Order: sequence, then C-alpha cells, then structure tokens
Amino acid sequence: RSWHPSRKIVQTKKIKSLDLLCFSFPFYPVNNNFITGLQLFFYQLFMRFFLGKLLKQQDIIHSVGASFSGVVGGYLSAKLDKPHIAQCIGTDINATLPHKKNSYFYSVMKKHVDIYTTNSFALEQQVNKIYPAATVQTIYRGVNLDFFTSDNVTAHNDKIIFAFIGGLSYREEHSAGRDYKGGITLLKAWQALNNYSRAELHFAGPDVTGELVEDILEQDPKLLNINVTPYLDRNAVKNLFELADVVVIPSWMEGLPNAGMEAMASSCALLGTNVGGIPELISNNNGYLFEPGNSEALATLMQQMIADPDCLRLLKKNSRTLALNAFESKQFPRLYRELYEKL
Repeated sequence: RSWHPSRKIVQTKKIKSLDLLCFSFPFYPVNNNFITGLQLFFYQLFMRFFLGKLLKQQDIIHSVGASFSGVVGGYLSAKLDKPHIAQCIGTDINATLPHKKNSYFYSVMKKHVDIYTTNSFALEQQVNKIYPAATVQTIYRGVNLDFFTSDNVTAHNDKIIFAFIGGLSYREEHSAGRDYKGGITLLKAWQALNNYSRAELHFAGPDVTGELVEDILEQDPKLLNINVTPYLDRNAVKNLFELADVVVIPSWMEGLPNAGMEAMASSCALLGTNVGGIPELISNNNGYLFEPGNSEALATLMQQMIADPDCLRLLKKNSRTLALNAFESKQFPRLYRELYEKL
C-alpha cells in the first residue's frame, strides 16, 4: 500500500483465520511514466529489503491491479525466480497500461508475468492487444448468491424503480471526466422522459450530492422523481437492489462490473453500455445495451420498460437465472486454486 504517517511500513493483521502482512511505501502519483515506474521499482526494492526472507519462502507471486502491483510483482518474479499471476481489474488494462507499456520500468510486464487473469472476456481481448504473446485466462469474480438472494421478479405496476450506484467521481484518465460511470448521461436521459408519474430513479454513488445533481439538471431532482443518495455500503446496495426493477450501468469503460452481477442476483433487469464486459452480463434476454453517452437511446429504452411491465417481469426473471447459472462467486477461489496448482 501507499505509505502515510499514520501507517507503519510493515504491519500485521488478521482477518478471520488469515494472517496478513501489509507493506507500505511512499508513492506519489505523477503524470510521468518514467517517474511513476521508478517509484514502483524502488517500491519492490525496499519490499525485498524489508521482507526478503519471507518472500523467498513463497511459491507464487499474485498481484492485483496490473498497472501498479503488477509491475511490482513483475520485478519480484524476476529477482526471486517465482511464477507471477497478474490479476487485471479493468482500468489498469483499459486506461493505464496502453500508455505505459513501453515505458522503461513497465517493460518488466512483458517477460515476467506467467499468466494474466481477467474478470471478463472483453478484458482478456484487451490484454492480448497490449501483450500479444501473453497467456490470459478469464475468471469471473461472481456474486455471493447467499447474500444477494432476492427472487422477486414482480415488476411494480404502479411505479417502475430504476437504480444507479456509479456516482459522479471525476476521472482524469478518461475524456468523459465526471461522466466516466455514465451518471451525467443517465440524468440527461431521465430528464428527456415524457412523464415521471410511473417511474422513480435512485441515483447514488461516490461524490453524489443533491447540489451537484441539481447543477447538472438545472432543476430540482425531486421534481423528476429522482432520489439522490451519497455513497452506499454493501447492505444499502443490497436493500436498494431488492427494491429496484432495473439497474442502469451507463459507463464509458468497464471490466465486469460488480453492480451488474449483484443486480442480476437481485432479479433486476439491466440497462448497460456496449463496452467492456457489460455485454457478458446482458446475454440472456435480461436487459438492453446502448452506446456510451447516447442519452437519447437510453431514454427510449427506459420509456419502453416503463410502458411494458409484463416484458420487464420476464427480463427480471432471466437476470436471476443467468446469475445462478454463470456468476456464482464460489467458483472464483476454486478456479484460482486450480491455477496455483498448475504453476
């Protein structure tokens, strides 16, 4: 982790029966590939200095987040002669590594990753574009079907409830900026609906405030049946998805969004952009795709769902079925364990 004054360089933790060791070292984000890579080089250098004996006892290096931990893991793999799994998460492959892959310190990723793992087949293809010779395997994270248990496929006849939890955080690595998760696109689409008497939108996530939403809409969101909520914890997400009929994922860039899998497990229909791994979630007549930024198409699809509750019930039922068949989270540790044994 990145060090700060309240965090020790080396500290131990315990989560249930697992003993964890956390290494922290100063890291300052800068918009310079060489300096960023140099910091990562020193990160692994001091990691080996403090934890060298312990690292030598390990069998496998498993990094999570290819553009940061993956580089550190690549150097550890090279210096310690250990196999390295680089687990990709989305932004690392879609936005960061395409611009850094040929930078001096990032070149370690070309030779010292035994296998890349991804959370969607779309991300797997993107890894192969960046590193054509790489071995890549897709392993879905899945969703805890014991936690997200709702099988309520009955659409609300009086009012169709839509939910969005992507937030309005500004992302400087993408031209969409604050619309990176598609929140602004959704608000514009919602504003274009011809009436709101039979629809309600729960708009939530990081950096969401009533003032910001009102600035974007240039009117009071309450007048449009928009319920504005800030960041939601896990239980709040569960409760919202149990209430919702449709979850909207209008992102400009994604791997395989947890929100989509959790929504499916909660028997919600999906509206999502045709990017990244999102089409892998909308593949069983359980929702509709549209292009990122196309608020007109999104408005049309939402109006269609509002007008046809019977069709919406079928979409909701199909979502739960797909979650049960393809996105059970218990497969995730089993598949990684099998991968460890192969290496």
